[in-house]
Amino acid sequence: MQLYHNSSLIGLLSSPCANGFDMHALIELTPQAEEYKYLFEAFASLEELEKLAPPQPVYENWAIVNEEGERLEIGLPGIFKQDDALHVMWRYY
Repeated sequence: MQLYHNSSLIGLLSSPCANGFDMHALIELTPQAEEYKYLFEAFASLEELEKLAPPQPVYENWAIVNEEGERLEIGLPGIFKQDDALHVMWRYY
């Protein structure tokens, strides 16, 4: 599975599973993810989240491409480090 913003490949996902209403996976970020680092850090911290501007175009057009090659729209994903691994959580629209 792959995580995209518009046409930019942000990361490669492994071990996906449902977590309540959310989906969860491990993620390996690509070099293109660097420009989104501020966004992922802000969504991992309430203090940083409050500093973000109101909704912007970067909040939209996120997608997961599944194993069958289907592109599925998602909300803005959360990426965080836990237990020495990088994780991603998202919800499908």
